[in-house]
Amino acid sequence: MDSLAPELERNIVYLDVDNNIVSCKLKNTYNTNFVAFTTEHPLYTNPTLLESEFDRLKLYTSTIKNLQFQAEYDSVTNNLLGFDDNDFYAVGQNTCGAFLYPIITNKASLSVIGDTAIATMIIPKESEILIPFVYEFRMIDRLGNINGLLNQDPNTLLEYNKKIGIDMMINNELFKFDIFVNSKFKSKVITADSINIASVIGKYNNEDTSTIQ
Repeated sequence: MDSLAPELERNIVYLDVDNNIVSCKLKNTYNTNFVAFTTEHPLYTNPTLLESEFDRLKLYTSTIKNLQFQAEYDSVTNNLLGFDDNDFYAVGQNTCGAFLYPIITNKASLSVIGDTAIATMIIPKESEILIPFVYEFRMIDRLGNINGLLNQDPNTLLEYNKKIGIDMMINNELFKFDIFVNSKFKSKVITADSINIASVIGKYNNEDTSTIQ
């Protein structure tokens, strides 16, 4: 990284070891084991807001590529759950990977009555509980690096896999199944209309559940 390059040539902004926001120019060869944004980021000129973006980005680690990874999520502390729309500008090998997670808008609808091991929840006959799952994956960083790595052959097989195990007790009998999702990289893709992450989740949150079959 060249931190002495003229401002107009600097294409990367990152957080240094002292938590300072630093811009630089990437050299032709560099270690991709980092996370950063390009200077195209819409908050690049607003250091205060950009710092909060780095608070989220630095949570990306190699676990983003694991088949299974479990962590507690708390929206109050802004733990990582899925990609953000501004990750379009992210750079580095740990910014590529996948997420698989449920959207639970109402915890009460999934909660048993009571707090003991034998507490239950009765689902009326011919009714259902719908829990949508979101699968997100990102295989190329903003600089065009496949899997976030330099000089990757576009014909090399790249796959991301995610799995969630579901365990339920139904009539005192254990019922188990897995949800498995796979994505493969192709050097040529058919373009689709751009839909951001927030709009997908927001559409479900505003769905009239009475119309869902």
